[in-house]
Amino acid sequence: MKNIKIKHLIIYLIGGFFLTAIISGISENLGAILLLIYLISIAVLIFVYIKNKLSENTKNSLKNLLNNLSNNQKMNKNINQPTSQSDNNYFELVGVYYYTENLEDFLKDHENPYWKKLDKSNLNRVYKYHRLKDQIIKIEREPTNKFDKEAIRASIQGKTIGYIAHDDKKRFLKQARLPYFVKADISGGPCKDLDPFTNKYGPTENYGYHIRFYI
Repeated sequence: MKNIKIKHLIIYLIGGFFLTAIISGISENLGAILLLIYLISIAVLIFVYIKNKLSENTKNSLKNLLNNLSNNQKMNKNINQPTSQSDNNYFELVGVYYYTENLEDFLKDHENPYWKKLDKSNLNRVYKYHRLKDQIIKIEREPTNKFDKEAIRASIQGKTIGYIAHDDKKRFLKQARLPYFVKADISGGPCKDLDPFTNKYGPTENYGYHIRFYI
């Protein structure tokens, strides 16, 4: 009964109808009993058919859901893997934290006016300094570095702001000849978040600076 199809129901309905009609012509009592059995069996068959159909749809939906989850996992895995050419050209400076003073000495000319006028801001987070998307920085060797004679530093206006990571130096040098000037994205630094309950900005937080670029 698990594989009941609509054509089976139709055949049973037609055959049962003619068989009941024939027997009713022979014996009314026997025909009445057969008709009752016939109607009950129809109800049972229809119930089983609908149940199987719903079960099949549920299985298909579950199968599609699992397939979608699997496909999403594969897509996310591919997205997280640095396989494209642009990923190979992407770099982020390290050690920026230790040169915050040098960086902020430059950023003081790019302070966000809303930092001192928070009551006029409608942002959920206000940074002290504007994000700079095309800031020219210089990248060069630093042979005088006492920790790493092969160090490659980045600077603005002659002041160090960070370094090319040790694991990235080989990849970087394959694509650039030093000294090298590049447009970098500088973001982060001191910020204040809007409290949705008081509608006021909280204390200053600092999640660090990020200096990124492509070559």
